[in-house]
Amino acid sequence: MLRDDRMLLLTRLTFAPLAVLSMLFGPLLFLLPNQTDIYFSWTITPAMSAVFIGAGYISGALAIFHLLRLGHWHPMRPFALGGWGFIVAIFAATVLHWDRFHHGTVFFYIWLVVYAVGPFIVPFAFWRNERHNRPPTTNDVMLAPPLRLGLAVIGIFFTLLGIVLFIWPTLFIPIWPWTLSPLIARVIAAWIFLPGMGAAAALFEARYTAYRPLMQLSLVWAILVLLGSLFHLSDFDFSRPMAWIWFLYLIVITPIVVGVYFYHERQRSFRPQVA
Repeated sequence: MLRDDRMLLLTRLTFAPLAVLSMLFGPLLFLLPNQTDIYFSWTITPAMSAVFIGAGYISGALAIFHLLRLGHWHPMRPFALGGWGFIVAIFAATVLHWDRFHHGTVFFYIWLVVYAVGPFIVPFAFWRNERHNRPPTTNDVMLAPPLRLGLAVIGIFFTLLGIVLFIWPTLFIPIWPWTLSPLIARVIAAWIFLPGMGAAAALFEARYTAYRPLMQLSLVWAILVLLGSLFHLSDFDFSRPMAWIWFLYLIVITPIVVGVYFYHERQRSFRPQVA
């Protein structure tokens, strides 16, 4: 098998529709969070929940479009792993909260088809494309061992957090910064799986370029969520410590990711660029 690091057509056909639909859902949720009864698969309240999900879709769509443009497989590996966890969790949440959805609408059927097929087609595409994975070369910028270990530990932590949130949403509803329903709690858990499982891929993938799109995604997401949070401050319950921790996390995570990103970009600028 030729280890040429190319992205197969099957992989492109798997993720391209997800990017298009995410770019459709994202702006609607982010800009029209109070109209989900008209423009989405189920009614979301309060608005901050819709803004959170919309920010995830927008940043995810931009990341997928970027990955498809690159056409290399190894940068898609962490994203595909995290994306599979996200899709499985969304499908499970849909089944568990079937009565909450707007049955008979176009938005519901699009949602159902995407998340019913995704749990099977994504791992199949991953398996097929993995045979084209190129081993690291001397031109690749590798993550420093402490950073790689830290990334893996953070990824495992967020993955476990997502599992607990999904299985026991009632543990988090009383402490979350804004009002959550069990469905929204499980959808948020799905969004936690995406970066969590993607970062945990550091256990088997050490190339910086494999995480570059995830870092870009994280930056876009953090900025959008912070802006959305500021626009919907009335949805937050500041008597809960998690509300303050929420804003602190969004403010702190951005410069950290920027620092790591530009450090590796500088290292990468001295080597032939492969992705």
